[in-house]
Amino acid sequence: MRFQVPQFIETEDVLFASFTLKQFLIIAAGVIIIFIAFSIFELSFAFFVIAGVVGGGSLYIAKGSIEGVPVYTYLVYAVQFLTQSKQYRYDSTPNDDPLANLPKYDQS
Repeated sequence: MRFQVPQFIETEDVLFASFTLKQFLIIAAGVIIIFIAFSIFELSFAFFVIAGVVGGGSLYIAKGSIEGVPVYTYLVYAVQFLTQSKQYRYDSTPNDDPLANLPKYDQS
């Protein structure tokens, strides 16, 4: 072979404890939100509810996958879908007969 083709270019580097940089940043954001909730609610029931939801959610977003694709990739796709402009097509010609577009069946 004449040229060397790089392999495994899709794998992300692991920082520590099997976390990639994206996963680490997602979990760090969850920890920061939990710390802010702790500074506001201290050790109340509301803090434990918020900490459970935020902690579980950040772990699921960081380590979860749907059909082999990470959940944070799906979140990026969802945000792009919701923020991009959509193209709507409207036919302004009036159609008086509502049954005009139905398929015709032979009665024989």
